[in-house]
Amino acid sequence: MAETPSKTYDKYAPGSFSTLDEDDKTIFNKLYTAKSNAQTGNGEVALFWLWNYHKTNLDEDGIPSILHCRVTQGGNKPDLK
Repeated sequence: MAETPSKTYDKYAPGSFSTLDEDDKTIFNKLYTAKSNAQTGNGEVALFWLWNYHKTNLDEDGIPSILHCRVTQGGNKPDLK
């Protein structure tokens, strides 16, 4: 299984990223600097992972059961909700 965040989504509210543990910081930074498609920014990929991919939220196939953070790109909508 891929690396998962050490804390659940509710522990990473906006403004609390200074509390990332070192393993999560490393993975978050890798995702943040990875190349993504033209519509999805690196920060969006990293935040999507952080809020949705905790091991307690993954099904047996490694897919999030609940999307705490959703991609809503298009028009004047925010990219993440």
